[in-house]
Amino acid sequence: MFFLFLFTHRSTPFVINFSTICSVCFTKNDILELEGKFFIGGMFMYKYKKILVAVDGSKEAEWAFKKAIEIAKRNDASLVLSHIIDVRSFATIEAYDRTVAERAEKFAKELLQSYEKQAVDAGVKEVVTDIEYGSPKVKISKEVAPKYEVDLIVCGATGMSAVERFFIGSVSEHITRYAKCDVLVVRTPEQTEA
Repeated sequence: MFFLFLFTHRSTPFVINFSTICSVCFTKNDILELEGKFFIGGMFMYKYKKILVAVDGSKEAEWAFKKAIEIAKRNDASLVLSHIIDVRSFATIEAYDRTVAERAEKFAKELLQSYEKQAVDAGVKEVVTDIEYGSPKVKISKEVAPKYEVDLIVCGATGMSAVERFFIGSVSEHITRYAKCDVLVVRTPEQTEA
């Protein structure tokens, strides 16, 4: 699997075509500052301490989770598993079914417990789980990442079309624009072959 690294020098990246055929890492660390970094394949890489991975049960999130485990093990980093319950659609649904929020929270807890067990079994030493309510794209970049002081966010690339991205925007695109730390957008094998 190939990775494309974009150094944004502590600024938000400009518009990137999210139909790339490989995973993309947006790094916002100062590449001239060598403390805590090591040299690999012609690039300085930051040694991550806390990694946040956004999981929602999708295939894309599963691949992001697997990549986050690899990076956490390689860096001896802790892993924060976060699931955001998107409550924007609950208002209309709850008028008909009051158990929707309860079922969403139960699903989130079971999902995070499963991922936590997989991470620990894979050798990640410290795993923290987090459930939040709100817009995933806002919560991940502006609240969860600062709350846990993470230095890398790993998320899956969505399979949205250009029209869908234009009207609603993808979560991964929003995170790369507004997160204050490095962001790795992971593509699934199917996305890289397409």
